Amino acid sequence: MVVVLMAVWVIQSNAQEAQVPKNESKSEKHKRMTEELNLSSEQSKELKVIHEEFKQNYRATKENQTLSAEEKKKQLRELQKERMKKMNTILTPEQQEKFSQMKKARHSRKHDEKPDSSNR
Repeated sequence: MVVVLMAVWVIQSNAQEAQVPKNESKSEKHKRMTEELNLSSEQSKELKVIHEEFKQNYRATKENQTLSAEEKKKQLRELQKERMKKMNTILTPEQQEKFSQMKKARHSRKHDEKPDSSNR
């Protein structure tokens, strides 16, 4: 029991130290994004709708057995572009800039976490 509690405490401590926890729930991500971008309640609601629509289309594309892997990849890229276009109609220029910085930081962290395959 003590070991389990210690493990939970270590995991929570590490998650709090990191800027963005790896296992952050969708609602936590949305809340963090709302706070960091200083979204209005209307913007927040609209972004939730965009996200849900994207999620449904993404899932349908991934599960579509009639598409080749390359076709799926192309469609998923198009879905992402469409989502970003819709998001940019909702965000102010300042929020767009902040969001772009957030994406770059996330991208950088993801690449920092990957093991370097050149050392193999």
